[in-house]
Amino acid sequence: MRGSIRNSAFVTISNLLHSDCLLRIFEYLEEDYATLRSCTLVDRFWCQTAIPMLWSNTLKIRKKFNNYESFEGYLIINIYLSTLPPDIKQSFMDKGINLSTTTKRNPTFNYATFLRVIDMRCLFVFVRAWIQQMTITKQQNHYNSKQFQFILQQLLNHFFRNSRCIHILRINNSDTAELIRNSIEQIPEPKTCLANLKELVSYWDEHQVMDIIFYELGKVARFIEKLDLTLFHITVELSSLIRAQRNLRQLTLCNKINSSVHFDPWVEGAIGSALMEKSHSITHLELDKKEFPLESLSNFNNLVELSLKYCGHENFQQSDWLPLTKVSLKNLEKLYFESKFPIYLEIFVNFIKNSGNNLRHITIHGCQIFDPEKSDLLLTSIAENCPLLKYFDGPVQSENVEELGKLFESCLQLSELYLHPSTTRCFSPVPRMNFDLLFNEITIKSANELERLAIIHGWKITSTSLEYFFENRRKKSYKPISFYWESSCTVFKGINNICQKYENLGVLQDFKQIHCQKHY
Repeated sequence: MRGSIRNSAFVTISNLLHSDCLLRIFEYLEEDYATLRSCTLVDRFWCQTAIPMLWSNTLKIRKKFNNYESFEGYLIINIYLSTLPPDIKQSFMDKGINLSTTTKRNPTFNYATFLRVIDMRCLFVFVRAWIQQMTITKQQNHYNSKQFQFILQQLLNHFFRNSRCIHILRINNSDTAELIRNSIEQIPEPKTCLANLKELVSYWDEHQVMDIIFYELGKVARFIEKLDLTLFHITVELSSLIRAQRNLRQLTLCNKINSSVHFDPWVEGAIGSALMEKSHSITHLELDKKEFPLESLSNFNNLVELSLKYCGHENFQQSDWLPLTKVSLKNLEKLYFESKFPIYLEIFVNFIKNSGNNLRHITIHGCQIFDPEKSDLLLTSIAENCPLLKYFDGPVQSENVEELGKLFESCLQLSELYLHPSTTRCFSPVPRMNFDLLFNEITIKSANELERLAIIHGWKITSTSLEYFFENRRKKSYKPISFYWESSCTVFKGINNICQKYENLGVLQDFKQIHCQKHY
C-alpha cells in the first residue's frame, strides 16, 4: 500500500491522459502556436505528442514582414539545417556556405520527419530570410544565386528523405518546380512520401518540368482530394494524373492558355473527358477565366460549392449563358459568380429556381449588368427557392423594396447582406441611387439574425434612415451589427459620429468605410 501511495505521488494529470486524447486536444490548438509550444514544456510525454503537430506545417508565413526580414523563418531554417547529416553539412562548407549558427549538438528530434506541408514560396522566403540574417550578423558577406539554389535543393531533398508522408505540395513560386523535379529524379524517397498526397497546388508555367511532376505523381499519388492548377498548356500527363485519382473532391482551374492559340481545352484536349470521369466525386469546383461548357455542370451532381470567375468573354451573349438555366444542382450550398463582362440577371433567376433549395451563400459580382431591371425577379427567385440562405452579395434596385422584404420574410437565417446598385454600370451610376427606402425596409423586416450590412458602390444614404435603423435595433435589443459603406458611396457628413454613438450604446459591433474591387 505504501509503495503504491509513494508511487502515486509522481502520477500527474499529464500521465493519465492517453496519447489519443492528447492528440484530440492538441488538434484544437493547431493554429495556436504559442499554447502548443507551451504544451511541449509540460513533460517528456506531452513534448513527444505535441512536437509532431507543431512541426507539421512550419513552412507557413504567420506574420507580416518586409524584405525577407522574417526572424521566425530564419530560426526554422536554422533548425532544419542543424538536422542535416554530416556529409551534407560538409557539402555546404565545400560550397562556401557558413553553417556556424547551427547547433553543434544533434537536435532532440529530426524535425523533418514531422513535416506534412511543403510550400515552395514559403521555403523560398524563409531561406532568403536565413541568408539575410547571416549577412546582417556578418556570418557571411554574400551568397550567390547558385548557393541559394543549392540550399533550397538540399533542404527539399532532406524533407523528402525524412518525412513519412507529404499531404500538401504547393508549387507556387517561379523556378521552384525544377527543384521538385530534381528531387523526384535524383532520390527515390519522394515517390514514397508523396503516395499519400492530398492537395496539389501549381501556379507557374514551367511546361516540361511540370509534365514530369504530373507524370510521376500520376504513378504514385492516387488519393489527391484537392487540385488547384493554373493551366498554361493541356498535357496528357495532367489528364492522366486526374484520371488516376480515386477521391478527388475539390478542383480549381485557372486558364492562362494563350487565347491566340485558339485552343479549347474542353473540346480538343484530354482534360475535359478526364474531368467528366471524376465529375460525380467533385464537391467544390472553381473555374477562372475558362470557357467551360456550361451544360456539363449537370454532370457535377454532388457539387456543394461552385465558383465561376471571369468565365466567358466580352462577346458572350445571353444565348451563350442559357445552358446554365437548365442546370440543376440539388446539393449546392455556395454560388460565387464574378465577371468583368456584361452579365444577365435573368440567367441566375432560372438557375436559382433549379438549384436553390440548399443554397446558403450567393455572390453575384458584375459591374456591367445587361438587364438591371431584372433584379426584382432575382430577389423573388431567391426568396422563393432559398429558405436556408445566410449570405447574399449582389445587385438590387431602389425600387425593389417589396422584393427585399420578401427575402427577409422567407430567408429567416439571413445574417449578411452586401448590396450593390443594379445598373448597367453599378460603380458609377449618375445620379446616385437612393438607399433610404431599402434601408427602411431592412429596418422593419430584418431580425436579430442580421449580423452584417454593407452598401457597395453608387448608393447614397441620409442620416435619418441610418439613425432609424440603429434606433430600431436598440429598442428591440438585437445583437450588435456591423455596418460598412464602400468608398464610392455618397454618405452624409458626420456618419462616423453617429456610428460611434451607437457603437458605444452596444448597437454596433463594427463600422468603417471599405474598398471593393470594381469588375469591369
